[in-house]
Amino acid sequence: MGKYLSEKGSGGTLTSHQTFLKTFTYGIWREYSAMAHGGFEGLMGSAAFYMRDMQEHEFRPKMDEAYPRLMSLHIMRAAAILLCIVTELQGYFRFDGANINARIHKIWNALMPAFEVKELYDERYAQLMSSKGIKP
Repeated sequence: MGKYLSEKGSGGTLTSHQTFLKTFTYGIWREYSAMAHGGFEGLMGSAAFYMRDMQEHEFRPKMDEAYPRLMSLHIMRAAAILLCIVTELQGYFRFDGANINARIHKIWNALMPAFEVKELYDERYAQLMSSKGIKP
């Protein structure tokens, strides 16, 4: 993936897909790769939850408060990735029925307050949805 993202096409520029994939590779999404591989960067945010019984008793209520926020963040990111996939599929296949275009817009709008989602939308999906006729 790193090699693909660094190779410039004709004209000495990156393709739109390369630019978009850099968001996943070098952005906040890199954390998931580190988590999946047990890397230091990936475990920094979640390691304390794995060893809760080793934490000081005074610190444990703070962990209990932080856990729902951490899980909400991960659920939001998973929803964003699934929405990206659905939007790409709709842009390619242009399915009819079930009011799918309006539903896609509704979910984008619901997730838009999250920085990561807005970044994805602004970088790729606003233009993709417009050019492929995905209108509410």
